[in-house]
Amino acid sequence: MLGFAIDRYDLSVYRRSVWRSVYGRSLRLRDILSNRWQVRAAQPERFRTAFVGCGRIAHVHAEAVRAVHDATLVACCDLDRAGAEAFATTHGITSAFADVDQMLSDAKPDVVHVLTPPRSHRLLVEACARHRAHVYVEKPLASTEMDALAIVACADAAGIRICPGHNRLYDPPFLELRRRVMAGDIGRVLSVRAEQGFTYDAEARSAKTPWSYTYDWGIYEDLIPHPLYLVTHFLTNPGTPLIAAFDLDRVREAAVEEIRLVIPSEGAIGEVMFSLNSQPQRARVEVVGTRGRMTADHLGLYTTSALVGGMPRTIQRLLAGFHASVQHASGSASLVVGALSGRLKSYMGMRTLVAEFYRSLRDGLPPPIDASDAIVTVRLLEQIRNALADRQKRRVPVGDFSSSSRVLVTGATGFLGGRLVERLAEAGAMVRATTRIGSRARRIEGVDWIRCDLASEDELRQAMTGIETVFHCAAMAGPPGSLEEYQEANVHGTLRVAKIAEEKGVRDLIYVSSLSVYARPRRGVKYVDETTPYDARVGERGIYTQSKLGAERALLDHAQAHPRLRVVVMRPGILYGPGAPLPIGCLELPSPFRRHPLIAGSRSTPIPLSFIDNVIDAMFAASSSDVPSGSVFNVVDDAECTQGLVASYVAEATEGRVRPYFIPYPVVWALMLTADVLALVRHRKFGTARYRLARTLADMRYQCVAAREKLKWTPRVSASEGLARALAAMNETPYPH
Repeated sequence: MLGFAIDRYDLSVYRRSVWRSVYGRSLRLRDILSNRWQVRAAQPERFRTAFVGCGRIAHVHAEAVRAVHDATLVACCDLDRAGAEAFATTHGITSAFADVDQMLSDAKPDVVHVLTPPRSHRLLVEACARHRAHVYVEKPLASTEMDALAIVACADAAGIRICPGHNRLYDPPFLELRRRVMAGDIGRVLSVRAEQGFTYDAEARSAKTPWSYTYDWGIYEDLIPHPLYLVTHFLTNPGTPLIAAFDLDRVREAAVEEIRLVIPSEGAIGEVMFSLNSQPQRARVEVVGTRGRMTADHLGLYTTSALVGGMPRTIQRLLAGFHASVQHASGSASLVVGALSGRLKSYMGMRTLVAEFYRSLRDGLPPPIDASDAIVTVRLLEQIRNALADRQKRRVPVGDFSSSSRVLVTGATGFLGGRLVERLAEAGAMVRATTRIGSRARRIEGVDWIRCDLASEDELRQAMTGIETVFHCAAMAGPPGSLEEYQEANVHGTLRVAKIAEEKGVRDLIYVSSLSVYARPRRGVKYVDETTPYDARVGERGIYTQSKLGAERALLDHAQAHPRLRVVVMRPGILYGPGAPLPIGCLELPSPFRRHPLIAGSRSTPIPLSFIDNVIDAMFAASSSDVPSGSVFNVVDDAECTQGLVASYVAEATEGRVRPYFIPYPVVWALMLTADVLALVRHRKFGTARYRLARTLADMRYQCVAAREKLKWTPRVSASEGLARALAAMNETPYPH
């Protein structure tokens, strides 16, 4: 018998042990679990842990620390105090701070995880050293070699340990690759090649932009350390790299988009392919030796090899493809099984590295990653950056604007705002355009750029000085983001724009809303016009629709109470054009077939397309019209356009290469029902997927009579021509000549 006081954890373990006793195995298992609990209970809390930086990666670190049995997360710190408090609430942390010295003094942590941008690492590690706290530092250790050396020096002087966050060295596939290379499976190492890809992060457009997008070399400093430390792990005394680079100007926030490196060393060569444009994204390392080669795939989480065997060369060549396919299939199967079983989690290497760091502290061993290796990585990073200083993008001045500007565009780096700025400039207007991040500004003749966040009234006042017309296009439109963040950006931000516009004497505010605010029409009503009521079930539609409806309603109420500012609301449909995804259907389902997208519903389902230039024509007409404040206009190209018609246009424009498959409504409804039931199981409340489906595929058609009669607007670009233009923009020349 256990013979101890048992809490809920022990009781559940004990019950499982009794159940298994039916099969004659309980005694041994019970003793094992009992002994394990006694060991844990006997160990006091050993490591008090604190975080500096409460961004996305901090959540993964929190899970990793929770898995360390003798570590407790006691404090967190971030310059954004509200963000720190929210993080603390999420993870059950008692103390949240906005000042690192105060946190170190009050919480007295034994270990600090520095999870901030690399330029801040030196000052933060020096603060930790003053308080004798060991430090885990996210990669890279620093932005410059001088700072990296200073970090190591201050840690040595204080007697604390530093663990650089080279987490991919502990990913399962790399551990397997390293084990086999060290065992001599591929003979002597000749070269090491690493690839690092990139996928544009949805959070880059969210309320809180990740640090890596906020300055020219941010994405580079965030990503290139991975291939650098993976390659140099196998090199002796790596030298100055040979570098080639170019840009496609697709990722505006990046200083340089395409970088290729050759790193010389004693007896082996390192290669790095760093690409922000190649798709699908890759993250892998290949080691080539005298008797074969091995590859570790950090996304697929498997290792493959091609080794010299004892069979004749001809047979080896015949079997090479089969052997490779078997390895890839086995790796993919293992990944699926691991994910379904919960054995594989995100950031496996980071979790292992954190555990190894605490083990090293516990056992008095050196850190799992040597600081000298981190210095090599930072040295290469700085050498590459310096070598490419003349190749980095030349930025548009942001902040200096002409007093002659009379038109302001918010959200000018987005799809609609960006094209609107171009059209205004083409028309000869002096335009002032807003952006939250300077690197996103584009050089356009006659356009002045200014930094402006809708959360800042001071920045809005500066932006609207001397302005007569504001085109308000800025909005949060896609995940991630909470309802509170969407409400802040889309509702409160819009009201701030209206308030400051009135205060600064702006004449017209043209606001871009959405057709999604409408309720489904009553049975028998074929066309939707501006008098159709709002959706009373908007809470079931998603946070974007909730925020857009809330913003429009609040703005129209404001306009009624403050008549000096003329407010006109535009409600476009599915906005598309060159540079945007092709709108083949109202609801496109995930499809493994690139040329055969899966579309929910039938061919007869109407689809409210709005070509971007047609919408801008309507916005221009609204700004120059004499319609009263509070006017609302639907803007849809063709009320009778259907999913089947769009499919035929796309098939014709692609010469039959792209042909969608239509999934019947009942089939999709059954899938949505499954999603709603899963929501009931997980959250004890039915989901809203079925209602969203019904509203998305509802028979709603928009004749736009008000826009045609009061604004004298007609769509210049037909659906067939607009889709052809969008498709043409997607087709790239395969060679740069």
